[in-house]
Amino acid sequence: MPDKERSIEISTKSVGPVTVIHITGELDVIGGPQLEELARKTLEQGARRCIVDLTRATFIDSIGVGSLIRTHRAAVDKNSALAVAGAQGMIAQLIKITQLHRIFKVYATLDEALASAQQEVGTGSAR
Repeated sequence: MPDKERSIEISTKSVGPVTVIHITGELDVIGGPQLEELARKTLEQGARRCIVDLTRATFIDSIGVGSLIRTHRAAVDKNSALAVAGAQGMIAQLIKITQLHRIFKVYATLDEALASAQQEVGTGSAR
């Protein structure tokens, strides 16, 4: 019996000086590298703040966690910042257990993350 087909959809949306990267589906061996590539392109285009929106993410594994960390490092290298928003259920638990909140900011909702990022851009602060 074949494994279910894994699916990921990643899109971006600019909200003022903030770029939101929306994840729909699984952030794993397939989705992780896609996130890193899209984030790299976004940062090269001058994004000052990036938010990874996990509201519609259904799964994340160690490869996905690694991709979030590498994406954060890429943002820092470009004098930008990365935050994560909207994690729920198992994904929120994984973020808590792995203490990712010590690496980048984690918000319960995308609206909270956007408000904070827009304020940071206005004051010039970052993490």
